[in-house]
Amino acid sequence: MIEETIEAVKKAEADAKETVSKAREKAKEIEASTSSEIEKLKSDAKASDKKAYDDAMKEAKEERDSILKASSEKSEKAIKELKDGAAPLTDSAVDAVCAALI
Repeated sequence: MIEETIEAVKKAEADAKETVSKAREKAKEIEASTSSEIEKLKSDAKASDKKAYDDAMKEAKEERDSILKASSEKSEKAIKELKDGAAPLTDSAVDAVCAALI
């Protein structure tokens, strides 16, 4: 009976050793898989951040271009109005100078 107990203990120790060994292998697999998944998530986050940045920059450039176009149009309109308003004054000034010379 003692021999059977000793054999049972040895078998239990061997089984425990094998279970621990399998658990270590599984832990290494999980760690490798987790590390790989973390790197993928980081890469995906970088790509997502870059896309968001690119989209924001595109939108900002479009808004800038729109503002510049509107400002240019307003400036051209103001210049035209000034020129149109100055033309009659120029004619009056020429007439006044001519009258003063005569």
